[in-house]
Amino acid sequence: MYKCYIFALLFAAMLRGKDHFGKTLYLDGQCDFVQLFAPVIYDVPFTIEAWAYLYGPGGGVYAQNPIFEQRSLETVMYASAILLNAQNGEGFTAWTIRDYEHYLNRAKTPQLPHFEWHHYAGVVTRDDLTLYIDGQPVDSTINEQSGPFHLDYDHVAIGRHAYLEIVAGYFNGFIDDLRIWNYARSGQEIREGMTSPLTIEDERIRTGLVAYWDFDRYFEFWKNDVHWLGVEDMSGNGHHGALVGNAELV
Repeated sequence: MYKCYIFALLFAAMLRGKDHFGKTLYLDGQCDFVQLFAPVIYDVPFTIEAWAYLYGPGGGVYAQNPIFEQRSLETVMYASAILLNAQNGEGFTAWTIRDYEHYLNRAKTPQLPHFEWHHYAGVVTRDDLTLYIDGQPVDSTINEQSGPFHLDYDHVAIGRHAYLEIVAGYFNGFIDDLRIWNYARSGQEIREGMTSPLTIEDERIRTGLVAYWDFDRYFEFWKNDVHWLGVEDMSGNGHHGALVGNAELV
């Protein structure tokens, strides 16, 4: 049975074919995620992008499949939130932000089928926020948020979405090559970069790169006097993440 389980994971990972470069983060939708220890995003503009493969509905109260969250537990003004959600529990892929002083803005599109690899990207400028799927813009809306996004936050995580006293979603599937930039990537930049690993040694690549998790290897580190097994932030900015629950690299 265990061999069949491992084969199923590897088979799904291999489906990316030539676009797959190394291991991926696997989350089973049951209370596992990657815990980050500090806010990654402070102000606009910024971009979040990642590959994701959904096995099915996520875990949690609303069966969401969140890729990345940085938010307060509260849901009112003066409670910031950034959420790239591959499946929001209402039939949509959603890109949502709220800063310290405004109500939220959201771009969304009907969610994609499960059991397929897709590239998701959320871009924020001072004027608008845009959701990209596989390098193509699918929805855009006016942006009323200018930041800051770090003054009132409770948690930052990959693969989990929590607020108030609930967990709305645990990601069920694979996440790979998650990148966060401190500028608004153009559609052309997203398309040209999404099928290749980043060359961190290239100073032009590092410029504007806030965090980068390629999920290719385990990484051990100390944080808050605790020894963690996790994933390394390859950008050099120290946003290492701790693997929680059954989160693993395959």
